[in-house]
Amino acid sequence: MENITWQKCDVIKDDWGKGYDVVMLAANFLFNIIADIDYDKAQMLVIQKSSDALISGGHIYIDYEYTLHPENWFGNAKENVVWQGTDSNGNTGKMTLLNSSFDSKTRLNKFTRRFELLLSDGTEIRQDIPSTKHFVTLEQIHQWLEVSGFNVEEEYGDYSRNPISEMTNRAIIWARKK
Repeated sequence: MENITWQKCDVIKDDWGKGYDVVMLAANFLFNIIADIDYDKAQMLVIQKSSDALISGGHIYIDYEYTLHPENWFGNAKENVVWQGTDSNGNTGKMTLLNSSFDSKTRLNKFTRRFELLLSDGTEIRQDIPSTKHFVTLEQIHQWLEVSGFNVEEEYGDYSRNPISEMTNRAIIWARKK
């Protein structure tokens, strides 16, 4: 498609440019920011930078895994397999979350992310990455959007457009810049 412009940058440190119609923060982006500043400040900054990059009337699309009870998702020391499988080249792999804990006051989820790969040439790779993530509340997102000049137009809890509830596992937000 010729009418799409992509930009690759460090979302925290770099200038995003201006004049975009839509900014997409999908695939759990807000939960996977890597930055040298407090996690929630980085998340808020990404929302503000999205606004700065958009034209007036432009949109932000946010899609991330969400639950009304993060302590049930993250306060679990058991092994949690996120993905596993074999690709078309015969490489197999698995990503597992280990020793997960959740602090309801700070909303920080601490865990170890383990990658295990067996390449088709016999090479084995195993890497443990200690991780800390900030689970953003829907109220925080709404506040950050409002402060950054957005009006929420649509909001869903899944891809079938059901409202966010005990039965859904996503927050999907479509907002317009004023």
